[in-house]
Amino acid sequence: MRQSHKNESDEFLATADSTSFSEDDSQNTTTEQGQDPSHLQILRQMGTIIDLESWHLTKTVLSWFVTGVVAFSLFALGYVALRQPYVELPSAGEEIVFYSDHTRDHLSHVMLSAIKRAKKNIYIEIYSMTDSKVLKLLSEKAKAGVTISILTDRHYIAQTRSKLPKSVQIKASSTKGLMHRKIVILDDAWVWLGSANFTWQSLNMYHNLLMGVHSPVLASFLTDPSAPQEGRILVSGQHLDLWNLPHSHSGVEAMIEAIDNARSIIQVAMFTWTRTDLVEALVRAKRRGVTIEVILDRKASLGASKNIYETLLAKKIPTQLSAGAQLMHHKCLLIDEKEFFFGSVNWTEGGFNNNRDILLRLPLLTTTQEEKLKAMWKQLWNDSI
Repeated sequence: MRQSHKNESDEFLATADSTSFSEDDSQNTTTEQGQDPSHLQILRQMGTIIDLESWHLTKTVLSWFVTGVVAFSLFALGYVALRQPYVELPSAGEEIVFYSDHTRDHLSHVMLSAIKRAKKNIYIEIYSMTDSKVLKLLSEKAKAGVTISILTDRHYIAQTRSKLPKSVQIKASSTKGLMHRKIVILDDAWVWLGSANFTWQSLNMYHNLLMGVHSPVLASFLTDPSAPQEGRILVSGQHLDLWNLPHSHSGVEAMIEAIDNARSIIQVAMFTWTRTDLVEALVRAKRRGVTIEVILDRKASLGASKNIYETLLAKKIPTQLSAGAQLMHHKCLLIDEKEFFFGSVNWTEGGFNNNRDILLRLPLLTTTQEEKLKAMWKQLWNDSI
């Protein structure tokens, strides 16, 4: 197209330099059009100029358009890349790492990034799993040959089976209570657990806590049926105490003892709380002059936790409620900013005596863990009312 216009331009310039037109062309034109040949030739020349100007204008506009499209595409790609949360997963030999939405960790991206690492097998114990991204990723892993085993609550087993390939082994817990754990073990070594279920709300909206670590010892403790129901293990050089519920019965006693030995401050964030013995321990601590801060889920404080909430207020224990529509789904106890209890268990009779749950304790936090939990608590407290 560009060559055609160039030829027309050259032809026009050559003709314009001449003082006369071709006789044959003039005669043919006069015969065919019935117009004065000189006027017709001028019109033809003017038409060529207009065509050239239109082409150059069109070419310029197209050039601007293409440049704009490319620039916008690059901007959009860069914006999307920047919007993707950066996820730093723990490495082998690294201490236990905590993740919380209150420290700007995107729990959905954390779990998806962790599961993508799996090469051989994935073991999951979960109460509820409906998140489409998690289910899609697990399906892809199963089709890639990764062995996947899931233990879920009996109320959700049919729903879970309908969303995953038949090669995925899915069983319901035989516990008389709920299958309430939230555990993922990858390649028999990478352990992820905490308070978050695998629902969109829990991973993207609710307030939760996750921990991740590379520990074949911990993975074995959680999956081996012959392993003890409670005990202390060494994880990346740090002591970790575990209670597999409901078969272990000393977890509550350990928490009460820790509260009774607290010296400066006790911080509790609990979704559902009905046990009065833990309230009584806090009252004793308050009498000793220990600072106490409690955060409860607002909805639970109007329902299952109502009696505990009223008791805490009556005993003048500083208690705040979560704000907003999202659930405050934490289940943790921090003693003197050094000793930390956490896991999937709510402070209820069912949680400790009926449900398949887990309680963990780090007797001595590392500096990094302490700073992380301080930041989480500060934001959690400020966001509560």
